[in-house]
Amino acid sequence: MNIRPLIATAALLGAFAASALAGAGTLFINGKPAAHAPISQNGETWVSVSDLKAAGAQVTVGDGRLSIRFRPDSGGAHQITGVEGAKGEWLFNGIWRLRATAVEVAEKPFSNGVPGWAVTVEIRNGSNKEVSLFNTGVGLPTLALADGTILKADEGDWQTISFRQMLPGAAVTHALKFWFPSGTVKSGTKPAVRLVVPVDVRSGLLRDTGLHYTGGAPAFRVTL
Repeated sequence: MNIRPLIATAALLGAFAASALAGAGTLFINGKPAAHAPISQNGETWVSVSDLKAAGAQVTVGDGRLSIRFRPDSGGAHQITGVEGAKGEWLFNGIWRLRATAVEVAEKPFSNGVPGWAVTVEIRNGSNKEVSLFNTGVGLPTLALADGTILKADEGDWQTISFRQMLPGAAVTHALKFWFPSGTVKSGTKPAVRLVVPVDVRSGLLRDTGLHYTGGAPAFRVTL
């Protein structure tokens, strides 16, 4: 076996690595040195995802997608600050884990065909106490449509899960209903684009639980 090509290949790889690392220096995130040095290549600097995660970035991997969130997003019409992600992605605000898994056309019972949207959500208690959505300040969800219209969740439907006491690790899956005004026909409905689940961090009931949300904006915003 001729090992000279292998030696030459190893030498080239070593030279490439040295060239890539040249000038990269030490990586500091939020004023603290990171565990891994950055890599400079072709005018671009690359950093380790694990270093970003260790510094507090929210990193999610799934369905062929890598998502990194550095801070709650905010601004724009009908938007509030919050933990933001896409449909199918787990989001966590320090107490609750939530993901929206489906969006389907619905029809309001006993209404002569008033249409609406049913957004299936899975919500899991990520705390160490038995609590409900209601007594942790989670409010009535809203749904933003493509034309800017905002629909509120059916209050009775929401209460079937919001008052439910959930043990640590327990989860509930439910299709939240959002109805159009009476007289709306199906042909006039606009696509649902964003689910917003507000959280009142000043709730007295939340203080009574002794639990705390992470960050200053624990509301959920899910792009559908």
